[in-house]
Order: sequence, then C-alpha cells, then structure tokens
Amino acid sequence: MTEVPPDIAASTLDQLDPPAWGPAPEDATTLVRRVHALRGVSLGSLSIGDLRVLIAQDVAFFALGFLGGASISAGWATVRPGVDVDKVEAAYLEELDKLTIELASDDELARAKALIEADELGALSRVEERADRLSMYATLFDDPELVNQMLPRYLSVTAEQIRDVARAVFRPDNRAVLTYLPEADAAGAAEVAA
Repeated sequence: MTEVPPDIAASTLDQLDPPAWGPAPEDATTLVRRVHALRGVSLGSLSIGDLRVLIAQDVAFFALGFLGGASISAGWATVRPGVDVDKVEAAYLEELDKLTIELASDDELARAKALIEADELGALSRVEERADRLSMYATLFDDPELVNQMLPRYLSVTAEQIRDVARAVFRPDNRAVLTYLPEADAAGAAEVAA
C-alpha cells in the first residue's frame, strides 16, 4: 500500500477538492448525507468502508419485469482509474447482500415511495404515456383498469417484502458478473515503458 504524505492524510476532500460541499440538503438520501459528511473527514481517518462509499463514480440498479417467466435485475458501477475493480465489485455485492438481511429504514422506504409516486404521476400526466400504458395493460393483461391500480400496489410494498424478495433473488448462484475494462492506450503504454 502506498504511504500517504502526512499533510495529505491530515487534509479533507473538501480542502483538496474545493469548493467545500458543506452539510447535505435536508431531503438528501442517506448515501448523499454520508458522502457530504465524509468529505469533511481527514483522509488518514477514513475507514475502508468510508473509502468504499467514495470510490464509485456511477452506481445503478434496476429491474426489468417481463410478462411471463423470470424477470431480470441488473446494475453497474463505473470505477475511477486506479481503483481496484474487485474491491468495488465486492462492495457492490455487499450492499445487495445487506438487502437480504436488513430491513429498509422507514426513511429509505418513504423516500423510495415518494420517488416512485412522483415518477408514476409524472408519466401518467403525459397523454402519450397514459395511452401506452392503457394499451399495454389491455393487450397484455386484458385489464386496462390496471393503469389505476399499479401505483397503489407499488406504494403498499413493505420493508419485509423487499427483504424477502431480495433473499429469493440476490443469491450468489443466481447472478452473473461482467467486467468491462478499457483497452490500454498503446501510446501511453509505450511512454510508461520508455
């Protein structure tokens, strides 16, 4: 492991990467609040877990529900250059594993439901989206009235149901991991070799 110079180890990200972010907004997610707080911690005091929170550039997770048979959930994490891809993968899978054990907090569940509600109501306010959904529910389920039933179904989901589904789905024997790495820049590699 590379030794960090003492002056850097005593510095915070807010000091090294201005402007300082300050406190997170009142309505920020738990993750955003944590990142804001960690930017004020000296680098030498950051734990491995703290670093794990700070190293991923782009993290996503989503589900693709299919009409019949198994559905797919997928996600990704874009890693900063110089960061160990295996460590990011392990951290990502650890977060998924937490969903199989821990219940989502009331705050997390309320935030997720608020986002879903805003997304659904926003989508249904557009004529073309409402028409697409009516057509989809009529064609696939023979029930166009589902357009009025889906949001209440989403909003009735409990933390226990999320945990139970996560246990059933996020198993090591039920996943595939693909790692895409950029090709080394031939000119850059030649310069390093010289």
